[in-house]
Amino acid sequence: MAVTAFTVAEMVTRITNRTRFETSATIVGELNSAMEWVFNRLFNSEHGQDTLITHATQLTLSSRTRAYDLNAALVTADTLTAGVFGIKKLWVKFVADTNFTPAVALDSADPQFMLNDSYPSADTTTVATGHPVYYDARNFDMVRFAPPLATDTIIRVDYWRKSERLASGTAIAASTCIPEPFYEVIVDKATSQIFTLIDDDRARYWNSEAERKIVDGLNVVQRQIQTPTRTKSYRHSRRWF
Repeated sequence: MAVTAFTVAEMVTRITNRTRFETSATIVGELNSAMEWVFNRLFNSEHGQDTLITHATQLTLSSRTRAYDLNAALVTADTLTAGVFGIKKLWVKFVADTNFTPAVALDSADPQFMLNDSYPSADTTTVATGHPVYYDARNFDMVRFAPPLATDTIIRVDYWRKSERLASGTAIAASTCIPEPFYEVIVDKATSQIFTLIDDDRARYWNSEAERKIVDGLNVVQRQIQTPTRTKSYRHSRRWF
């Protein structure tokens, strides 16, 4: 039996019924604002980051690359609209390699990075020929490699992504949005924001509901991704004579 997707239209209807506010475009805007609030709370929680991660996307470089717009490449490769929020791990595989090797994240001011990034701009031939390759990420998604990478080098990236923005009339894609335990939180928070917009005292109640339910959602996420419970071996009781 097919599972019916939760839709943005359902969220809009819920909020309209609660508030009697009927401007759908404004409600969708507040839903996206509420989702940003949930995203920040989730991402900063103990286990939240790994619920918002995409693993092992591979990108083949079409030219010698020193500075790379990783966000633009991933938006195309993984058909994202919200983009990249940060890099968890980046791997490199040269043409002659069999396996991927982790690249090493370093600040561009680190002496080791500067040593491998000292080629002048006029140099268009020098490329990395061995590992490690160093990289420095700026603004979450712009990457500089040291030394530069050669054409046809493949990089593999594990990255955190922003949740796709909600759009009127569309279904919510579980694979690209905030996890389902937070859908009710988004609706409650947006309800509070609509009531605030129209100067209604009920905003406080719905905000408290969002605060209460987000704690439950974070606990669900923690249970979902934590390691299996380990049981201790049975200990024999000691007999006293």
